Amino acid sequence: MVRFNGKVAFITGGASGLGEETAKSFAKEGAKVVIADFDKENGERVEKEIKDANGDVLFIECDVRKSSDVENAVKTVFEKIGAVDFLIHSAGILKDGMM
Repeated sequence: MVRFNGKVAFITGGASGLGEETAKSFAKEGAKVVIADFDKENGERVEKEIKDANGDVLFIECDVRKSSDVENAVKTVFEKIGAVDFLIHSAGILKDGMM
């Protein structure tokens, strides 16, 4: 039984580390996963890995430091998927702005 079948999980920072593992875990439990991350290469890699495991996933390139990127990501999610059930903010920003 999959716990999150039919649910949507929106995960910032989902292209690596804790965010990546969270995205994969939600996908394994049946959720549609949206990965929002500024790291396009890793985001596309994670997206492919989830798809290859028969998961439902969408990668959106998004730098959470830029409000326009966040607005675009949210708009894209609502247009393509609909409502979000889980919001996991796993993106990290260091004091000097470097990730």
